[in-house]
Amino acid sequence: MAFIQLDKPRRLKFGFNALEYIETKTGIDNIDDVFKLLEKGKISVLKTILEACMIGDNLNIDSLLFGDMLDEYLDKHGLDKLGDILKETMEESAFIKASKKQSAKEKKKK
Repeated sequence: MAFIQLDKPRRLKFGFNALEYIETKTGIDNIDDVFKLLEKGKISVLKTILEACMIGDNLNIDSLLFGDMLDEYLDKHGLDKLGDILKETMEESAFIKASKKQSAKEKKKK
């Protein structure tokens, strides 16, 4: 399980609740499109994904305060470390694992 040290250690989980939050907040209902925007460096998408992954940690923090906490994290640890934590969170996701299995099955059928 991935953690990020903000105001306190926060658990990150990319599951159905996170996906629903991302869809609601961005209006994008295809997770691949969300990842494409993330790859393009869309900061709002990165922040939304991080917020979504912390839903299970009862993150009841104002969006501006959350942004400030991310700024402090980046000052201390850098963008690469944040990327590593997000990657770890995605790799641990049951949703992502199931999606990869499904894709592999579909490729074998072709």
